[in-house]
Amino acid sequence: MRKSREITIGRIESAMLKCALLVDRYGDEMQPMLDRLEREWRNRIRPPAVDRVKAMLAEHQAEAGRDPA
Repeated sequence: MRKSREITIGRIESAMLKCALLVDRYGDEMQPMLDRLEREWRNRIRPPAVDRVKAMLAEHQAEAGRDPA
């Protein structure tokens, strides 16, 4: 039995490339696999929600502190 390896962004990207080749070769029936991997990839590269909210609040506070031009 194979050891379970951590699923990294690099492994997802590698799988996406392989799936893209399958879609190119066999057509649309392989597209759902590529779509699923893309969703997983986007979820991993996207900052956590708390970080996004903090960035939005900081930007809002910075804009509120500016003098109107």
